[in-house]
Amino acid sequence: MKLRDELQRAGLRATTPRLQVLEALDRVHGALSSSELQEQLPEMDRVTLYRNLQKLGEVGLIAEVSAGRWELADQRHPHFLCVVCGDLRCLPPLVVHVEEPGNWAEAIALASVQLRGSCPDCLGGDA
Repeated sequence: MKLRDELQRAGLRATTPRLQVLEALDRVHGALSSSELQEQLPEMDRVTLYRNLQKLGEVGLIAEVSAGRWELADQRHPHFLCVVCGDLRCLPPLVVHVEEPGNWAEAIALASVQLRGSCPDCLGGDA
């Protein structure tokens, strides 16, 4: 199983809670808040969920893309955060080319892009 292998490569045991968190994020192919994860994993208590989110984030298997919203780290794409309603949307992947980054090369490779503004719904248009 791919997720089990990823946990082992990251030096973590493939425990049931860790696999459940990764599977929940893998199913949505996007970001979920900790409360949305809690709804999907009702058998997991909140403390266990938060501990696993932190540990999976520390080893780079998941990424916190906005305050309390997580996704699989291999889903590299930009996000749009509505400053009015708080909706977080995944945007299509894009390539940002930076010429001669020098000592910024590693930082840029690990960076994420998040656009902020008002979503179409909050502007009164169609989504």
